[in-house]
Amino acid sequence: MTITRFGALSIAGVLLSGCAGFLPEGGPSQLAASQTSSMQIGTTAEQSALPFVLVAPSMELAMSLRGEPDRFGSLPARRQREIRARVGDLVVVTIFEAGSGGLFTSPQAAGNSGGGGNFINLPAQAVDPRGNITIPYAGSVRIAGRTLGEVQREIEGKLKERAIEPQVVIAVQEERASLVTVLGSVRTGGQFPVRNTQMRILDAVARAGGVESETQRGFEVVLQRDGHTARASMRRLVLDPAANASVLPGDTIFVQPISRAVNVFGAAGENSRVDIDVDNMTLTDALGRAKGFNDNRSDVSSIFVLRMEDRKALPANTENLVHFTSQTVPTVYQIRYDTPGGIFVGNQFRVRHGDVVYVSNASGVQLRKLLELITLVTRPVREVSSMANGN
Repeated sequence: MTITRFGALSIAGVLLSGCAGFLPEGGPSQLAASQTSSMQIGTTAEQSALPFVLVAPSMELAMSLRGEPDRFGSLPARRQREIRARVGDLVVVTIFEAGSGGLFTSPQAAGNSGGGGNFINLPAQAVDPRGNITIPYAGSVRIAGRTLGEVQREIEGKLKERAIEPQVVIAVQEERASLVTVLGSVRTGGQFPVRNTQMRILDAVARAGGVESETQRGFEVVLQRDGHTARASMRRLVLDPAANASVLPGDTIFVQPISRAVNVFGAAGENSRVDIDVDNMTLTDALGRAKGFNDNRSDVSSIFVLRMEDRKALPANTENLVHFTSQTVPTVYQIRYDTPGGIFVGNQFRVRHGDVVYVSNASGVQLRKLLELITLVTRPVREVSSMANGN
């Protein structure tokens, strides 16, 4: 028994005509993405259309599309914080008088307390658990939760019958009750006091012992403030002083290994989840992490990036865009890596968390798969026929 050339071709014809989908594929082909702007999903009995727009980005569009957020620019502006003392804060009170010889300006008081002239600096004291501080000849004064101006005026009123036109100045020396929380991949996480208004995010991370060094992945910092969340890579905080924002009381800082990634499928060198562990990662970077292209399968003229895009970022004349009313639009970007111009575009196209990068199969791949399948099917028959013939 032998398999003729006609028989092999007949098998090929049956497979091609009656067994659509019989050969494996890594995803939609270039033809499927180019000829239609909708993909059929579901069963043959009931299918639904998922429309999308297909965009071949220019260099200008690629450069205008945003990548991963790299600084804390999304936080709402906070008004200048009005200083109020809290329980546990350390405060310093200075009392001035209009003339010498008053209650707080005797030579003995000046010498013992370091006043000198017509004022005296009282020793620093912590706001007690009831929210009070103690002032000589004025007694216990509530300070917690009040503005410093209010407290100053109250003390002046209590001393005006004893001192010479008293003037009071109060300063918060240490905000022990104004805490920032640092958690995550740090050595000694916890709550730390904001000791001055110049503390920044990296200062707070350093206060927590710095980041752990066991992992080789990059780190990102998540900042929570007033119900809002923003994130930036640790590298961005180090290189960009504007991103290293000031810490405010009540902030929560969470340090974690990079968890932002894109998925690379199809005829790439390696199908994988690629971490966005560098700033402004481009499509070229992502493909490089996935070991480039598979020389035996890939069609480098058809590299696709699938994402939900903000409609404002797309050109107004984008085909089929008028059919969408939502703020985000399912978008497929096609970038050609078979020309120098396309490579330049890909090197400027920044990927974002959740993107799917798909490398198409070349048109001849399916034929090669078919021929391999025919060889696999007919080889045992040929071997049996050869044995029967005594060869």
